[in-house]
Amino acid sequence: MTSSGPRVLVAIPAWNEELNIGKVLDEIRQHYPHLNVLVVDDGSQDATARVAGESGALVVSHNGNRGYTQAIQTGRVYALDHGYDYLVFMDADGQHRPSDIGRLLDPLVKGDADQVRGSRGLGRYEWKNEPLHLRIPRWICSTLVSLRTGRVVTDATSGFKGESRAATQYLVEVYNTSNKIHEGTTNDIEEHLLARKKGLRLMEVPVVMRARDSGDTKCYTPKHLLQFPMDLIRVFARNL
Repeated sequence: MTSSGPRVLVAIPAWNEELNIGKVLDEIRQHYPHLNVLVVDDGSQDATARVAGESGALVVSHNGNRGYTQAIQTGRVYALDHGYDYLVFMDADGQHRPSDIGRLLDPLVKGDADQVRGSRGLGRYEWKNEPLHLRIPRWICSTLVSLRTGRVVTDATSGFKGESRAATQYLVEVYNTSNKIHEGTTNDIEEHLLARKKGLRLMEVPVVMRARDSGDTKCYTPKHLLQFPMDLIRVFARNL
């Protein structure tokens, strides 16, 4: 992407990621110096917002920890309000490789897809020792989503995604008018189901995902894993 091309926003939900966010932003600038980057600081209790601002990012801070899905919606609303054509989401912990952003954007700009997800199933996951209690649920979710949507989905829980303005508008409307895509553990899964019902064109592209630079995953804590089966049942039940 160049400064004369479509307007693209990279949105990064972040909660207590002061040790990682600066490196992520620096790497984005190395590969895509013209892209605007928004860090949605979800009530961090550390220096995440300060580090992000000093690294040149736009920063929106929540008054308290509202959760991952609200941070996603804050990024979407910001993109709509500021006239962006395309929106890319990536994590603040360094797992998503900024050099792969172009792979997400290319099908969107060409008009071949409405939402594009980076798949470690098609590409590579560098976390060689990922525990089974994370790997098996991801495989189950991808299998269930594939069966429900009638298309092969290799990484249904990937949060490394790009979307068109039309997809962003639709998902903001769904979030604001229903109880859908509100759970952090299942929002990406539910977006697949919603997109199928809406007739949005989905695509997966191969990407490389890395192990976290520091800290532990916040999306799949022991508490989240215990409630995950019921969340998953509710998601499929309300999207029949």
